[in-house]
Amino acid sequence: MKDDAIRILRLLLAVLAVTTSASTLHADPDPVANTVSGSVADINHTTHVMGRAFRVQFKEIKYGGKLKSVEVLDDASVQTIVQVRLSDVKLMINRTNVQGSRQHASCGPIEMKLGTLRDLVVEFEVKRNKDAELTLVDSKLKLDSDNLQIGAPRWVQAQGIGMNNSNVANGLRSGLNSNLPLLKRLLSAELPKVFRQIEDQIAGKVSASDKVSATEKVSAPEVVNVAELPTP
Repeated sequence: MKDDAIRILRLLLAVLAVTTSASTLHADPDPVANTVSGSVADINHTTHVMGRAFRVQFKEIKYGGKLKSVEVLDDASVQTIVQVRLSDVKLMINRTNVQGSRQHASCGPIEMKLGTLRDLVVEFEVKRNKDAELTLVDSKLKLDSDNLQIGAPRWVQAQGIGMNNSNVANGLRSGLNSNLPLLKRLLSAELPKVFRQIEDQIAGKVSASDKVSATEKVSAPEVVNVAELPTP
């Protein structure tokens, strides 16, 4: 009877060990490791409307998104170009101030969705040292005007002649839509921070690409020029 109890106990422990091992092997990846996020420094911008100058301040800017894929495009011996695709990217401008000579307005938040039709594509050019460590050389953001959506501010407070809530909201949306270069400069300045957040995933992909290249070189058949063969 005692031997039967011991055998049952051992069987339960074995099943528990297998179950624990399987759950560890098939565990979902850490969701934090597959996301990017950060904050952007305040932006001061001057614009002119009907001959009047207005100073616009965008403050408390934050962004976030999901890492969708990492692909090695060009794997040279020293430098490598890696393409990263991001999805569900959002840029939130939590507060905007508009100041004219006799007009003033405040509003927020303004939500911008990036990659609404296609994934947001970023290319990183990285350099590897002898220890296979990566250094960022250059980065490029691909963002088209049809691949973003700018929402209206959730609240607006306007004061002064000709300044009402509707005019301010429409003017800000139109201004952001028409100033794509400013938006790209803003986001491009954040790419080194994004790279550091997903550097492990990029390094893993580059390392895997190196192993595949090495295997292909070893297994590639030797090519012999028939013209160089000796004649009997």
